[in-house]
Amino acid sequence: MERIAAHYIYAPPQKVYKLHYVELDENKQLHKISPLEKEVSGTAFFNGILILSKTEIQTDWLLNRLKEDDFPEETTIFDFLNSFNREEIRQQDAVFLYLLDGINLTTTKLRTDNGRCNCHIQRL
Repeated sequence: MERIAAHYIYAPPQKVYKLHYVELDENKQLHKISPLEKEVSGTAFFNGILILSKTEIQTDWLLNRLKEDDFPEETTIFDFLNSFNREEIRQQDAVFLYLLDGINLTTTKLRTDNGRCNCHIQRL
């Protein structure tokens, strides 16, 4: 089993977990999402948002969308993720994992004021 924790885990549709970890088997099937209440041996921790998806996400497309100007001021990163990733994740589903970091998680703005996106996304 592989355990991966993050500040936030996004599991569509509209499920956001703060300080949780996912447990996956060798086939990347989801076994559970649990609170990270204490340090668990063998758990990798990442800074940012861990995105679970049933389908592959084109990371270049995602970064380009984050750089666009057409988001209402009140749009959160989780609203944005839910706008294109709605297929429900359930236990035993095979999932793709992506880490989105470099984005200010305490603000509703999706990008910096100077028009450049400082975020990074990688497939885990």
